Amino acid sequence: MKKQYSALPELLLRSIFYTLINYVLLSMVLSFRLHWSSILFSAAMLWFALDYSKTIQQLTGKRLLADLLWLGCILISTFIAFFVGYIQGSFASF
Repeated sequence: MKKQYSALPELLLRSIFYTLINYVLLSMVLSFRLHWSSILFSAAMLWFALDYSKTIQQLTGKRLLADLLWLGCILISTFIAFFVGYIQGSFASF
C-alpha cells in the first residue's frame, strides 16, 4: 500500500526558494546593469523561471495555477527589490 503525500510542502518550499533566488538575481541585474555580466544574471533568471514553472505544473497538474504562483513570486521579489532595497554588488579585483 503506497502512501500518498501532499505536494503542498514542496510547493511552498519551492515558491519561497524561487522568490529568494529571483530577488538575488534581480539585485545582481540591477547592480551590474551597465556591465556585460548583467546578461548572465538575466539568462539565469529566465532559466530558473522556466524550471520553476515546469516543476510547479508537474506538481499541481494545472497550468493556470503554476502561472499564477510564478507571477505571484515574481511580483513579491520585484516589490522587495524596488521598495525595500536590493543587494549592491561589485566586482573585487584579485
